[in-house]
Amino acid sequence: MLNKLINENLTILGQGIEVLGHTPPSVYTADNAETFGSSCGAHFRHLIQHYQAFFSGVETGLIDYDHRDRTVDLESDRNAAVQALADLRDAFAARRLREQPVQILQNYDPKKPRQPVASGISRELTFLVSHSIHHYALIGVILRLNGILVPQQFGFAPSTIFYLKGLAEEQATTTLVHAS
Repeated sequence: MLNKLINENLTILGQGIEVLGHTPPSVYTADNAETFGSSCGAHFRHLIQHYQAFFSGVETGLIDYDHRDRTVDLESDRNAAVQALADLRDAFAARRLREQPVQILQNYDPKKPRQPVASGISRELTFLVSHSIHHYALIGVILRLNGILVPQQFGFAPSTIFYLKGLAEEQATTTLVHAS
């Protein structure tokens, strides 16, 4: 199961690199009123830094998703984001991840003390896929609003892709039966 989750994360990171290769720098940094002032760069920075937090904490067993430096270059420099995504792919190859318990720190109310939450490596890899897909969906909207072509399945959950593929196969079968 762990290898499957690692591969899903590698696929997600590769999709980001591919999309950034077709994203003009001006579109990458443009704030978009239709998406409440967010930019592709802001979304990429955010998801990259979650992966970085994962790798920073996996060795110690304490992953702190709030402790991110919010580096502006990831948000303003498309090439820096591409390099960071490539570095994350390399991190998956360089580290021998194994299933182990980890503690997660993430604060939803800064007025209250942070309480560690028990988790595991597989659960956090699942979170990273889901979190990235969510941001990819928003990035896809921003790019489409700017007239940029985006791969059809960019920002879709694997389960949605599987479901849509099943529907297409079912429709093709139904069409063949009716045509006979």
